[in-house]
Amino acid sequence: MSGWFGALIGNNDRHLGNAGVLLADTRPLALAPAYDRLPLAFRPAASGEVVDRDYTLALPTPEYRDGWRAAATMALDFWERVAQAGAISAGFRGVAARARQQLGRVLQCIG
Repeated sequence: MSGWFGALIGNNDRHLGNAGVLLADTRPLALAPAYDRLPLAFRPAASGEVVDRDYTLALPTPEYRDGWRAAATMALDFWERVAQAGAISAGFRGVAARARQQLGRVLQCIG
């Protein structure tokens, strides 16, 4: 489900090196439940230019539908929070609102 969530929020930088630990006074350290979860598909170009990019949905095959559905529900919440966050630029809040609408429509169809 973690992979689906990353794909549905536009994180195109998912790899096994994206792991973190929770610092504590005891050992062994525990893995962090989430690390490096960003919608990098929308990052600026290397030049710093902000480029309009389409939101591309990753769709499941039938055997992965339940996990996809759970991840899509969380991704809807993610996009809603981004769309409402005052600290996010107005332009990207619009991207988030459109992504949420698109994902919501697909989630209704897939059920």
